[in-house]
Amino acid sequence: MELHKKKCVPCRGDIPPFTKDQIDEYL
Repeated sequence: MELHKKKCVPCRGDIPPFTKDQIDEYL
């Protein structure tokens, strides 16, 4: 998972507090 590149999300380890659909919209 490369979620940290665009925006830092408050995540625990590699599990962000979002669903996959929300992640797609967030990025």
